[in-house]
Amino acid sequence: MYKVIFLFLFIFFSQVNALSAQENSNDNINLIVEGGRVVVDLIKVLNQNKKSKNTTTTKGDCENEVAKLCFQNNSPNKVKILIQQKEETTSSLAELVILTKGQECSFFVHKGIYQYEVISLIEEQESTTKKGEIYLQLCEEIQMEVHEKDK
Repeated sequence: MYKVIFLFLFIFFSQVNALSAQENSNDNINLIVEGGRVVVDLIKVLNQNKKSKNTTTTKGDCENEVAKLCFQNNSPNKVKILIQQKEETTSSLAELVILTKGQECSFFVHKGIYQYEVISLIEEQESTTKKGEIYLQLCEEIQMEVHEKDK
């Protein structure tokens, strides 16, 4: 691409050189100024095209290369969901409290294997109703449902 610009500049300046041999120096100056404007506009267009190519993504809203994990509570009780990456031994990555018929999501979850635990909150008493593991891939969106029969 830069070769094309340099070729254009070479042809432009050779034309300016040929025109400078003529008598009308005022016209030559106008031609040089106009040619400079064309070159600047061409460089701006090429830079804008380069920037737009760098910002495009292949999967829509997945520029951060992370997953989205959502839980839908279809049980009659409020639930708490603990999500933790399997390899980590530290505290939970996310703790979601979902009201009855509600939905919560954990955004920006990185690729990997995660353990989850669904805890039913009946009158503020906690009881584990379901445990499991889930494998999340990049740019994946997973919707999980919690039912009353998961107990």
